[in-house]
Amino acid sequence: METYYKHSGRAPVLGIVFGFLAGALISIPASYLYDYGIIEITIDKLRFLCTIGFGALIGAAAGLGLCWGKVRNNAAAAIIGAAASLAGLYISWGVWLIDIFERGHWVSNPTRLLMHPGAVWQAILAINTTGTWAMEHDSPTAGAALWAVWLIEALLIVGFGMLVTFGLVKRQPFCEKCEGWCSKTEKLYFAPTLPPVDVKTKLESRQFECLQQLGQGSARGSHFRVVLHSCTSCGMLNTLTLIKAFPKDQKVLIDKLLISSSEIDAVRHLGSPRFAASASAKSMTLGRR
Repeated sequence: METYYKHSGRAPVLGIVFGFLAGALISIPASYLYDYGIIEITIDKLRFLCTIGFGALIGAAAGLGLCWGKVRNNAAAAIIGAAASLAGLYISWGVWLIDIFERGHWVSNPTRLLMHPGAVWQAILAINTTGTWAMEHDSPTAGAALWAVWLIEALLIVGFGMLVTFGLVKRQPFCEKCEGWCSKTEKLYFAPTLPPVDVKTKLESRQFECLQQLGQGSARGSHFRVVLHSCTSCGMLNTLTLIKAFPKDQKVLIDKLLISSSEIDAVRHLGSPRFAASASAKSMTLGRR
């Protein structure tokens, strides 16, 4: 019997196509916003955030498309996320080049240019020799320095697009019996009164009563967060994820431990506010004795 949940690896062709198209299509309007931002915004940190946001948005659309298409293959998710992000990067280049050559025409149609990759490449080479922007009091960035900037931009967009797509496909288990995602999600918060390694070891050993020793925690302070996923149809597939959430130390200690229906009910009971209050009162009573 498996201890942890793992995706089956199935990747329906329709789901793959839909995921890629979702990411590529969302990049069309996003490209206009992105290129407007990197041209009009003069603060480098905000430009950096625009680049990350552009890649993350494409990744989110691709990931949701893959989830809709019931793709449960982590490698396929990463590949589609990267492919959709590359498509979005290419589209953004077309929008940006049109704006460079036709300054101020934000509502432009780069389709004709994008249909000719050779022309796009020649335009990029021409711009690289002179540059289009510069730091304050500096000459325009061009040549090798500009190639480095463009490479970093591409890596950020593709990297974040791939990571977000991968994360969305990986975040929920999939019930093969019911052909659906385990969308029922519950979050329980416990106080960090035991060492993380002890809590991890005990939960992996099915000693769920250790949660009673922790007591109720708060999402606003340091805590152990237990995330429960369940199939809403059959209720037979259940997983437990344990996250250590400390101010400067956040880490997933257990990722989708497979548990039974009775075990998940026990964990829910231990994490309920009513049970925590009852356990606390009992502890105080015993202490007075």
